[in-house]
This record gives sequence, C-alpha cells and structure tokens, in this order.
Amino acid sequence: MAGELLVLDTDDRKVLNFVIDKARRLLENSRREEQFDFPAESPEVYVARLPTNGIPARSGNTPGRRLCDILKCTFSDETDPNNAPTYGFTNVTYPDATKVQQYVYNIYPVKWYGFTFVAQECYVAIHREKFGLWLCEKPKYRLKVKPVATILAGNAGNCRVWIKGADTTEEVSVKLNWMHGGQQISAGKEAIAEYMEDEESFVFTESECE
Repeated sequence: MAGELLVLDTDDRKVLNFVIDKARRLLENSRREEQFDFPAESPEVYVARLPTNGIPARSGNTPGRRLCDILKCTFSDETDPNNAPTYGFTNVTYPDATKVQQYVYNIYPVKWYGFTFVAQECYVAIHREKFGLWLCEKPKYRLKVKPVATILAGNAGNCRVWIKGADTTEEVSVKLNWMHGGQQISAGKEAIAEYMEDEESFVFTESECE
C-alpha cells in the first residue's frame, strides 16, 4: 500500500548490511575493471607478471602481496593455413592505454621469486576470490639451497636459496630431521629443501655427499 511504513527487524538489517558491504568491497577492488577488455562471462582467472622482487610469503595470517601487471593471452588464427599460429602475453590496458595493475596476494608460506632471481620474466595464473582480492597460484615448495653454516642432525639452520646456479642472497630456515642417518650437512654443500605443511617448515630431502 502506498505510503506504508516498512520497519526492518534485526535479521533484515543484518542481511541488508551484508549485501551493502559486499557491494562496497566489489566496487573498491574492481579498480575500474568494467573498462577492461575482458569478454563477458569470462572466468575470473588471468595472468600476472611478477615484479622483480617477487611476492613475499605469507607471514602468520598476513598474506604477502605485490603490485603486478595484469596480462591476457593472445594468439593468431590457428585456422589460417598460410601462417603458423603464434602465442604470447599482452598487457591489459585502460581506455587511456595505461596498463592495468592489481595487488596480487600470496596466501602460501613460501615466496614467489621474481625476475631479479630467475633472470627472466615470470608469469603466474591468478584468480579473484568472491570478495575481490586477486590470489596467485601456489609457488614452488622445492628449493635448491646451501647451508650458511654446518647443520647437525636433528637441528635446523639458515640456508641460502640458489636459482639458476646463482646465489639469491635470500635465506630460509631448513630442518635436518628426516632421512639424515645421523649425518650433518656442512656449510656450502648443495642440497634440496622442501616445505612440509605438517611441520610448517622447510626440511632437507636431499644433500650432496659429505
């Protein structure tokens, strides 16, 4: 009836506040996404170019994050018999031709290493969760390392991370508590460390002979 006064009870107000909060979150995180050149109804999965220093690991309940370029896959016509198909990545851009960047979050306890460490551009798949945050795929849990100092069986110690035969100068703590047979691992020895979810730590799984 016209002019009727509607009164919301406590449950109605909770539902309304939830809907408003969700809408505000989507608007805040969209970063003008409605202007992106994305096909309608496309899945919320894209490509990100990692920054030179990568994306930090999660610390406690706080994800690591870095501002990343957002890209899309491009390819030529595969049905053209006169030309071989080509593939690549191009930046997603705003109408003014500036490239789109988003904060990408790493919810995993292991870092994503970027260009500085691998000497080539790094691309990862990212997806957007329902509240608007962009999450990266799981980083590599298996690293090449060298102990900074001798690590005795049953102990842990800092190790330098090596990528493509080069010392990144970054360190991770690694436990020598599995398959060690009572042997130590001396400083500078080549080894493999894997992050174990059950221990929330890197653990040696392979090592150069002493």
